[in-house]
Amino acid sequence: MPVLSSRPVPEARLGIRMSVRGAVGVALLVMTLFCLCMLLFLGHLELSRPRVAMLNRALAGVQHSQRGTQRTFPVQQTVSREAVLPDLHTVSPRRTVSPNETMASFHDGMETMARSVEYVEEPINKEEQLSALRERWEYYPGNDYGEEGGQFGNQSGLGGDPARRLAVVVFAQMRTGSSFTGQLFNQHPSFFYMFEPLWHLHHPQNVAYRPIPVVNGRATVRLSAIAHRPPEATFGKVLEGILRCDFGELTKFIGRKGLFAAGSDRALVRFCDEVLHWPPRRCSYALRPQTLPKVVNYCKRTPYTAVKTIRIQNMNSLEHLLSDPTLDLKIVHLVRDPRATITSRLSLMDARHRAKLPFPPNLLNEKDINKLCGWITRSTVTTDVPSPWRDRYIMVRYEDLAEHPELMTKRLYEFLGVPLDDMVLHWVRENTKGDGKPHDHFSTKHHDANATAKIWRYRLSFPAVAKVQDMCRDAMKMVGYKEVDSPEKLRDLQTSLVDAIPANVIAIRP
Repeated sequence: MPVLSSRPVPEARLGIRMSVRGAVGVALLVMTLFCLCMLLFLGHLELSRPRVAMLNRALAGVQHSQRGTQRTFPVQQTVSREAVLPDLHTVSPRRTVSPNETMASFHDGMETMARSVEYVEEPINKEEQLSALRERWEYYPGNDYGEEGGQFGNQSGLGGDPARRLAVVVFAQMRTGSSFTGQLFNQHPSFFYMFEPLWHLHHPQNVAYRPIPVVNGRATVRLSAIAHRPPEATFGKVLEGILRCDFGELTKFIGRKGLFAAGSDRALVRFCDEVLHWPPRRCSYALRPQTLPKVVNYCKRTPYTAVKTIRIQNMNSLEHLLSDPTLDLKIVHLVRDPRATITSRLSLMDARHRAKLPFPPNLLNEKDINKLCGWITRSTVTTDVPSPWRDRYIMVRYEDLAEHPELMTKRLYEFLGVPLDDMVLHWVRENTKGDGKPHDHFSTKHHDANATAKIWRYRLSFPAVAKVQDMCRDAMKMVGYKEVDSPEKLRDLQTSLVDAIPANVIAIRP
């Protein structure tokens, strides 16, 4: 009978051992490659934000806890480790410290540190904050993506001497009907219109804060738009780039956020649909470095540019653009009755104030009223005083737009020298008469545009009206608004408070 050989058995075992070793080696190689990829990825994340640390230094320890213009931030605090935590490695030679005692000492130290954090605070260095933010405002050469500002700079022409590009700025203040007026350009297919692009310069990441008294270990801080907002020259510089279809300066302030209200800008939505094939909700990210050159080319192929802004306070900050051979700058100065503007701003306040209709005079902000009326008198261009804006400026009253929307729109386009598209007139007809639907405070649709322009006469009390008239008498007279001397006349809508615009004011008249 043949004897079975036992030699294949060791060979089989050897093969199994080699297979196991090979599998282990492959697994170790995969893990090593994975760790290397993770290290490279983390290193890339650190290197991709080279300048974010600058802003972190400016607002160190400041984290948002609520939205709005009034915000709450934790107080910067420092705790001395030597003064709080015991040295766990130093023990007495006379006794042995058990692990349980060591952990108890550690927990005691952490509780002590927590108590110290509650009461020990480091004062916020205001000068260092402002210094860091000024560096961002004035000298910062790149954006939050690490891209160099010069990469997309100097894009105002396709080569040689470009033709003069019509650039329209709707120059307005808050609650003067600027959103409605901006739509007159947004609806025109030949305009590349942008709604409040300078909003980003007022975003908290680009504005310094002023701390006020600490309450329960936390400091409440408010935006100080006068002292700590970016300089007026920075606003003008960013706007100048936008009017030339150069968005490099704007991207510095957008950072990783999306473009404000991009979904309402019809030209940008068309670009996203035709070029990027994106839905409107993604369009706010169209100014990212990867897509920015395409936006620039699309903007340049659009004949005209228009921007609506309430952020620039001084029209003279744009005066240097009048001599720019590449731009034909036009200013549409939008004004509204100060009494109506102030009432509209009060209507945005919380419910406890809206319940006090008609608004009493104690709710009025005198600083706000003085700022508004000073802006009207300072910005209105007349034929009495020499001005470089003489041929580039036109004043429009919101009340005239509301009462004669089609006529005023036609005359506005005549001033600009641009053919009026039927889409604009269609939008005007659809949005200046009642539709029976409720709209929010920022809607450009009205039940009745004319009635909306007069509703303040029921929402503002007569003592409050008298106070605004006393503070804004010169501004109201300059642009043609009548004063009212009794509650009866205030409530009588048959009595118009809109007078003829003085002949010396450069304006569009109905």
